Amino acid sequence: MQFKDDQSKIRWETVVKDNNSRPYGAGILSFANNFAELIEEEKFKNPSYNLADKLPKHIAQANESTGNITRCMKSAALQILIDVWLYGDELAECSEKQYLCSGLRF
Repeated sequence: MQFKDDQSKIRWETVVKDNNSRPYGAGILSFANNFAELIEEEKFKNPSYNLADKLPKHIAQANESTGNITRCMKSAALQILIDVWLYGDELAECSEKQYLCSGLRF
């Protein structure tokens, strides 16, 4: 996963360390990692790739590879990606327009 900066990488590592041992947290982190890998692969193939065009498709793909987590778990995963991931700002723009889960950005 590519991070916004060194602080973002440290934050991700801390979140993983603090949450990966519990099934709920592990599901969130697995989804986040799977989603990031899918998008990074698309961006590598096509640098002008627009995430907003296929956001629902990639959410479904990451969900399938993770094992069908809940919508609010996806919300938590996307929120950490918005905060630390290189493409987090782009994700925030398109996810705010398309998804909402109990007042949380998704």
